Amino acid sequence: MTTNDDYLIEYGYSEKALKSYYDKITEEAEGNPEKLSYLDVQRQISDKYDLPMYTLKHINNQLMFFMKMNYIQAQDDIQSYDRYERNTIKLYKILDKRISDWLIRQSRVVENIQESILKVLENDFDLDKDTFTYVGGLLTISMVRYKESELDMITVKAVRDCISMFELNLLIEKYQKDIKSLCEKWNDINNKLKEKTGNSIGTFNVEALNFSDLLYKTKFDLLNTYKNFFKNIDEYSSLFIDSGPINKNIFVKGGDL
Repeated sequence: MTTNDDYLIEYGYSEKALKSYYDKITEEAEGNPEKLSYLDVQRQISDKYDLPMYTLKHINNQLMFFMKMNYIQAQDDIQSYDRYERNTIKLYKILDKRISDWLIRQSRVVENIQESILKVLENDFDLDKDTFTYVGGLLTISMVRYKESELDMITVKAVRDCISMFELNLLIEKYQKDIKSLCEKWNDINNKLKEKTGNSIGTFNVEALNFSDLLYKTKFDLLNTYKNFFKNIDEYSSLFIDSGPINKNIFVKGGDL
């Protein structure tokens, strides 16, 4: 069972603060179809990824149903919420795909760097050519996956900020892996390898990490209205594929053995 202290440790917010916030956004969504739709997306994301809105049982499917029915009855039009319901489904699918891909890609980055570190340590820094090449390949691939994961984050962060989805902040807080520390650990290992053998597999440019924070706001003009948001959000991250931070080498290879 999750306690108040657990919420503080994991998310930086007390149970009371979270419940107070959920009360506030529920009140704001009452009678507002756009906000009601966004709240429903957050609820579904929270349910799937085990976030506080779900674990606190503060906003559930039954509450959402009654809020939608209240809106429809007030409009006296059974179809008045249809467009918002379609966009709820659309946005949930977009977010779920980006989040699940981000989680998988992050994990692969971590696995590849950890395996590379172990390979060097297991061989006591005395690597044959095949192992040297294999580790270099693993680290190169890890940064391809990392860049893909940051593209996923561009979409998630854009949604979080454009329509104030606080639950996405909690998701990032819960699931983001400390890849920077792992890259720094590898750099230390590579420096020791170079000291012992004169050979360098390569190093990470840790300052080039987390480029999603630099990019995700730069094309917000494409998301500036309800219509534009749903027109462009699915392809939003693809607009950054040719940007400088994406094309920058994060893993800089050393020489051959």
